[in-house]
Amino acid sequence: MRRVLEAYVLGLIFVCGGCSSGSLSSGPTMPAAPHGGNLIALPSDKGFAELMTERNAARGKGAKTTRILAYFYQPDGKTALSPAPTDVKVRLGGSDVKLAPKSDSPGLYASEPDQFPDELRGDLELTCGGAPLQAPFSFR
Repeated sequence: MRRVLEAYVLGLIFVCGGCSSGSLSSGPTMPAAPHGGNLIALPSDKGFAELMTERNAARGKGAKTTRILAYFYQPDGKTALSPAPTDVKVRLGGSDVKLAPKSDSPGLYASEPDQFPDELRGDLELTCGGAPLQAPFSFR
């Protein structure tokens, strides 16, 4: 009886092991972040946002300033989002940080320099094609 049970369990393991569809991913495939930032998918398959920080040496007593940068991409993960998003802000805790478009790089938005924590956790909020979007994020 014990051998029959062992054979049954072993057979069950082999059968269940072969039932995989070949991929464990259930979400959309994330492209590589072109600027080395943290890529997040925008809701409703609108595209992607690449979030990152840019640290600068401070003027003065050793404090460092940081800008939050966001690049926005079409669903291909490479082309700048068009039409460009509006009303872009990052909500960190209870405060909102407005990101303004930068003319030197298509799809780039940046905050004013400030002192931000090393670990950023919050929500990215924007308007895309007239629809408000919100995407949570967390990164170091």
